[in-house]
Amino acid sequence: MAYLGELGEDEQLYLENQGNSTQITIRRMAAGQQQNHSMTLDTGPWIEPPTLFCTASGVILKIETAQGSTFMQLRGYQMQVLQTPPPLYASDSAPLEKV
Repeated sequence: MAYLGELGEDEQLYLENQGNSTQITIRRMAAGQQQNHSMTLDTGPWIEPPTLFCTASGVILKIETAQGSTFMQLRGYQMQVLQTPPPLYASDSAPLEKV
């Protein structure tokens, strides 16, 4: 299962769940060349499609699995797993396309 979303101008997020692993890749087009930055997490299988939220502090990715929710902050090429779920009630969600 894989999803693709837009993070900003010339920047895409690609997510893929295979078994217990989730691969997160940020793709950026710069000077006509594609640059990728990836991270793999041991999340378990997804039980819902992932969700992107646009917040004042950046983009938050939510991955829902049987083991619970994983939240990641995405800023540029930096991807950080958040230990505490951020308040998302006033945040806009961004669409992800199944690919």
